[in-house]
Amino acid sequence: EMRVAWYWRDFQAPVNPHPQGRYLLRFNAVDYLAEVWVNGVRIGSHEGAEDPFTMDATAAVIPGTINHLAVRVLNPTWELIDGIRLQDVAEGRREYPTPVDNAYHTGGIIDSVELWVAPAIRVDDLHVVPDWKTGQIRVHLKVRNAGEKSARGSVQLAAAPADGGESVATGDLEQEFPPGETTVDTSLRVPHHRPWELNDPYLYRVTARVRQAGTASVDERSTRCGFRDFRFENGYFRFNGRRIRLHGALYIILHYPATMSVPFDEDLARRDVLNLKTLGFNIVRITCGGAVPARQLDLFDELGLLVLEEHFGADGFDQSKRMAESPLLEKRFDDSIGSVIRRDRNHPCIVSWGLLNETREGRLFRHAVGDLDFIRGLDNDRMVILGSGRWDGDKMVGSLSNPGSRAWESNLRDVHSYPVFPHSPNTIRGMRGEDALLAGAGEPAAAGKILRSHSPMLLSEYGLCGAQNYVHYMRCYEQIGEEGSADARIYRKALDRFMSDWNKWKLDQCWARPDDYFRESQRNQAALALDDYNAWMSNPSMVGSFTSTGIVDAWFHGCGITDFFRQLKPGMADAYTDMASKVRLCLFVEPITLYRGTKARFEAVLVNLDALKPGQYPISLQVVGPKMTRVFQKTVQVEIPEPNVGNEPPFAQLVFAEDVTVDGPSGKYRFLANFDHGAAAGGGDIEFYVDERADMPTVANEVVLWGQDDELAKSLTDFGISHRPFTAAEPAAREVILASGTPPDPGGAPVFIDLARRIARGSSVVFLTPKTLLDLKATQNRGLLRWAPIPKSWSASLSRPGDWYPYFRPDHWAKDSPIFAGMPCGGIMNYRYYRNMLSPNEFAGLEPPAEAVSGTIQVSGHDCLSHLLVCVQRLGAGRFVLNSLTIREHLGTDPVAERLLRNLLNFAAEDSNQPLAELPPDFPEQLKTMGYE
Repeated sequence: EMRVAWYWRDFQAPVNPHPQGRYLLRFNAVDYLAEVWVNGVRIGSHEGAEDPFTMDATAAVIPGTINHLAVRVLNPTWELIDGIRLQDVAEGRREYPTPVDNAYHTGGIIDSVELWVAPAIRVDDLHVVPDWKTGQIRVHLKVRNAGEKSARGSVQLAAAPADGGESVATGDLEQEFPPGETTVDTSLRVPHHRPWELNDPYLYRVTARVRQAGTASVDERSTRCGFRDFRFENGYFRFNGRRIRLHGALYIILHYPATMSVPFDEDLARRDVLNLKTLGFNIVRITCGGAVPARQLDLFDELGLLVLEEHFGADGFDQSKRMAESPLLEKRFDDSIGSVIRRDRNHPCIVSWGLLNETREGRLFRHAVGDLDFIRGLDNDRMVILGSGRWDGDKMVGSLSNPGSRAWESNLRDVHSYPVFPHSPNTIRGMRGEDALLAGAGEPAAAGKILRSHSPMLLSEYGLCGAQNYVHYMRCYEQIGEEGSADARIYRKALDRFMSDWNKWKLDQCWARPDDYFRESQRNQAALALDDYNAWMSNPSMVGSFTSTGIVDAWFHGCGITDFFRQLKPGMADAYTDMASKVRLCLFVEPITLYRGTKARFEAVLVNLDALKPGQYPISLQVVGPKMTRVFQKTVQVEIPEPNVGNEPPFAQLVFAEDVTVDGPSGKYRFLANFDHGAAAGGGDIEFYVDERADMPTVANEVVLWGQDDELAKSLTDFGISHRPFTAAEPAAREVILASGTPPDPGGAPVFIDLARRIARGSSVVFLTPKTLLDLKATQNRGLLRWAPIPKSWSASLSRPGDWYPYFRPDHWAKDSPIFAGMPCGGIMNYRYYRNMLSPNEFAGLEPPAEAVSGTIQVSGHDCLSHLLVCVQRLGAGRFVLNSLTIREHLGTDPVAERLLRNLLNFAAEDSNQPLAELPPDFPEQLKTMGYE
C-alpha cells in the first residue's frame, strides 16, 4: 500500500548554450500529485495522472555539476492526505487497498523524466489538424518566451512523409514574441496528399522550428499526423467517406504481470497492439484511460487501427470507483479528459473521445452533457461519445457528437450486454435484433427489454470469460523470478482453492491434469465467442460491436483473447480470424436438439461488409448427418444491388428461412452453407443434434413415483416406462424411486423420514428437481435443501453463480458416468447439446459425495468457486441422486432430457436386485443430524 513516496536522482547539468536559456524538467506521467525539488528548491507541483507536464527548474539548477532531484508523489487513499481523497479524483478502475476484480491501486512516476536544455523562446505545444479532403494541415502553435522582453523571431514549418524523404510543404513567417505565451495559427497544404487508411496508414511528420532573431538558438518540435475522417451519418459510421462496420475489442492497459502499471518487458505492450491488428480488429476501445502514447498509440498510428479513447475520470460503474460529488468534481473531470485530449489529439488513430462509462443519471452525467463546448475548445476534429452503455436512460440526449458539432446527435443506441450462457432461443433472437427479450446483465436499459431492429446499435461492450490458467501463470512468474509479487500471490491463492476443489470432486477423472482443464475452458471460450459473433452480426441494426471485453486477461478477469502474459489462448486465433471475414454466412437452427421426424427452423443470414460487387451469387445449403446422410439440399440466389447512398442495405440480410423435417439417424448434424462462386465467406457451419426414440435406452425396472407430479407420470407413460405411485406400505424389495413435485404429505418431516428409511435399506431415489427438497414455507434461507437426507450442518443450498454472473461464466462439466451414457461427457459440457438442461441453479455447501457426477467451476473472475449439478450420495445400503439439471422442464420436447431421465433411472436400478438390508444401528442418530425433527 503506497500513500506517499519519495524519488531521488542525481544528474549532471550541462552548460546551457542559449542566451537566457532554460532548464526544463519534463515528466511524461506521474500518478497522482507530484511535488518537485531541485537542490532543495521547490520548483512546483502537478495534480493529474495521465498528462505530461513541464517545470522550469532554471533558478535551481547549477550548470556543470551534479544536481539533486527529489520528487514527492501522493497516491490518494480513502483517508484525507494533502486535502485529497481517492474517491474525489479521477482514478480509473483501480482497487484499493487490494484488488477485487480490477488492477491494483498503483501510482508513482510511471513514465520517463527528462532534462531539457531549451532556448528562451521555445515551442510549447504543436497541434495539427489535417483536412482529409483538401490536403490542408491547420497548425496551431504555442510559443513561449521565457525572457523579460519582447523578441523578434521566425517560425519555419515543414511537412514530410513520416518515414523519411523531402519536405512536401513548407512555410515561414516572422513574429513578435512578447514575454509569456504566443499562439500562432497558420497552415500548410500538402499536394496530392495520401489519406491515412486502415490498410495503408500513411503518416506525415509536421515540424515547427522557432528561431530568435540575432541568435543561433533554435527550438524544434515535430509530430506525426494523418489525413482521415470518422463520423456517424445516415445510420452508419463513416471512415474517409465510406461506411464501415466497427469490429473492436476493449483494451485494458494498466495491468501487467508483477510490475502492474509499467510492463517488465516493453514487448508486452507492443504485443497487445500487434495481436489486435493480426486478429482483424479495426477499432479498439481504451476503456477508463491508461494509454501511453509511445507504447500504444504510436503503434496504432503505424499499423492502422482506430481508437476510441477514454480517461481515468470516465468510469461510473459503481460508487467505489465513481468520482465523489466533491466541490472539485467538475474541475477534476475536465482536467482528466482535457489532459488526455491535449496529449493525444495529434494521433490519427484516435477517432473518438469517450467521456463516461456506465454512468447513471446525476451530477457527473449532467456535467458531461454540458461539456461539449469545453471539448470542442480543445479538439473540434473528432467524434465525442457521451457515455458507453448509456446507463443514464435519458433518451432526449443523443449518444454522440460528430466532428465540428457542438450538439449531442443521432439515434444510435449504445449498449452493453452480457447474456446468460447457455443462450435461450429468446436471447439469441434478441441478439439478432428481433422483437424478443434480450436476457442478460450489464446495461440496465437493455437487460430484459425489447430490442427492435429500428434504430442503429453500437454494442460497445460485450464479452465472455474463460478460465484463467493459474497453473501456467505460476510457471510464468517463476520463470521471470517474480513468484513473490503481489499479483502472483493472488493467483497462487486462487490456484490453491482450485486444487482443493479439484481433489474434492476428483476431477482427475475428467482431465489428466489441471492444465488440460484450463486449456479446454479457453478453447470453449473461443468457440462460444464465435457463436455469439454470428448472432450479433446477424442483427441488421448492428453498425459496430466490441465483441471482446478484453484483448488480454487483465484486472484478474478471464475475458481476454490472450492470457495475462500476452500469449494467445487455445482456439482464439482461429475464432477471431474467422470473425474478421468481410463476407460471412451466419447460420441458425431451432431447436438444436430434436427428435427424428420433427421439424426444425433453418435460417441463413448473409453479412456483407460492402465487400461484394453488385450481381447474382448462388449459395448452396445442405444438412448433413452421420455417415454423410443428407436430409436437405438447396441452392438459393442472392442479389447484391448497385450501391445507393440514399438507400443503403443493412450489413446483414436474411437469405434463407425454411422449416425442414429432419428424418435421419441419431447423431450430430451440420447445417452448411457456401458460395458456389464469386465470394469467400467465413462461417457457414453450425451443429445440431437428432435423437431417435428407438435408440433411447430401455428402462426395465418399475419406477415408483414419489410426489404429486401428474405431468411427469404422463411423460413416463408416453416413454413406455412402467411406473406406479408411491404408497406408505413397507416395501418388500428395493425400489427405484423418482421424486418430483409436491411431497406426498406437505407436512414435511414424516414423509422424508420414511424416504430416508427406504434409502437406508437399499432403495435408490432420484430427486429430479431440487425444489422438492426446499422448505417453501420458510421466510428465510429459502434456498436451503431443508429436506435433503444429508447432515444439516452442511448448510447445503440451491445456489447461483458468484458475483458478476454471467460475465464471470462458470464451466459446466460432466464425468464419463452411466448417468451420461450415450451423451457427450468426460469434460466441459457441450453448450449446444445441453443448452436446455443448464440453468443458474447449482448445489453449494455439499461435502464430498460418493460420486460427483457433474458440476461447475468458475475461475474466470477474482474468486474460485465450484458447485455441483449432479451427485450421488450414500445412506446406509442405498443411495440417492441430487440433480439440478432442468430435465423435468423439458421432458417430451427435448430428447436430451428423456435420455438423461432414462439414464438416471437405470443408474438407480443397478442394485435393485439385491435384498432389502436392515437399518443401520445408528440410523436414529443419522435422522437427527438431518434435522428431521
